[in-house]
Amino acid sequence: MKRNWKKALCGILTGFMLATAAPATVPELISVAEVQAAVTVAAPAMSSIKIVGKNKIIFSWKQVKGTAGYRVYRKSGNSGWKVVKTITGSKNVTFTDTKVSTGARYTYTVKAYRKSGKNIIWSSYNKKGLTAIAGLNSLTLNKTSLTLTPKKTYTLKINGTSLKPSWKSSNTKVVSVTSAGKVTAVKTGTANITAILGGRKFTCKVTVKNPASANAKLTQNYAKLKKYISQKGRYIEDGSQFINVKVNEESTLMIGYLKKEDKIDIGMLISVPSDGVLAGLDIIGNCVKSDTVSV
Repeated sequence: MKRNWKKALCGILTGFMLATAAPATVPELISVAEVQAAVTVAAPAMSSIKIVGKNKIIFSWKQVKGTAGYRVYRKSGNSGWKVVKTITGSKNVTFTDTKVSTGARYTYTVKAYRKSGKNIIWSSYNKKGLTAIAGLNSLTLNKTSLTLTPKKTYTLKINGTSLKPSWKSSNTKVVSVTSAGKVTAVKTGTANITAILGGRKFTCKVTVKNPASANAKLTQNYAKLKKYISQKGRYIEDGSQFINVKVNEESTLMIGYLKKEDKIDIGMLISVPSDGVLAGLDIIGNCVKSDTVSV
């Protein structure tokens, strides 16, 4: 037991002597005294991004305490990250970008930094960043409602941007749509075509009608015109009716309804007796059997 105590005491004394000895005699202790903990800076966490008006984007991140400031990076299109602003102060965690174009997509990220002597220590950064489309809320779809007949097509697009949205039909049995926004009417019915860009939805209601249904309004207008001519026009021998309007001393316009043929007659008469001129022009149109007037 006494021998163990002596060994323990010798060990303590030896350690004390080494600790108080001149550094030159103990090189290992010199190394230990000069090593410092590596200075690190935490990467800022992304907070929010906001679109304001047509040409402003506000980007923010979480504060990193103990830093000297931040550096904001931006990329757009196929470009890489580019420095847009270096900010001093750890509490300044917002950046407003006014150098943006409406309809263009921008992505932002940020690094924090601190000073260590003459050196600047940088943090890592969020490689994904936060993305926004400038002026997104001011963009519009070229059509919000559309009427087609089966097999007819129409191409939808978002005005004010070259970016390509994703397209979807609420009922592909009625209306289909391609990735380029080309709409095709399949059969009668209604469907909503939705474009999604930057998280915003743009919708167009598409109604598909048969050709006969599409001509209904034309038929109604034709009936109204016939009724007006019958009320205001003068009769001729075959039961047709005409309304004449004198333009000047030489010219007269007329519109009439040819009862036997069920057609509209639009004409003009030019009469200059002193010169022996008498000329007339008649255009007879069938406004019922076609969706365009047949002359």
